Amino acid sequence: MRFLFLAFALTFSAQFMSCDARALEVTGDYTIIGSTTDGSGEYTGSLSITRKGEVYQLVWTTGNGKFFGTGLVTKGVLSAIWHQGEEYGVSSFIIEEGKLVGTWAYMKSDGKRYKEVATKK
Repeated sequence: MRFLFLAFALTFSAQFMSCDARALEVTGDYTIIGSTTDGSGEYTGSLSITRKGEVYQLVWTTGNGKFFGTGLVTKGVLSAIWHQGEEYGVSSFIIEEGKLVGTWAYMKSDGKRYKEVATKK
């Protein structure tokens, strides 16, 4: 019984540390490329992510200006809400080595999701 508890504790600790390590890896500067809402092609820009406690602050810079967001990391996924003036949206990224692969949508959604990939500089 003691062995079973120890095995469980070690497994749980390793999983927790692994998730936390992946969470720490999202901080930094990225180049981004994503699909435009009007279907005309792709946009490019940059993304900066900093950590404040358990929360992440995100700043996207594109040809349309700056977007400011707040995010959380859970089980290898960075989820964030963001805004630019009166426009709000949500993004969700799978954390991969050296990049974030995700989708986003506006709050006043047209019912579509758009792609965005952020590659660490």
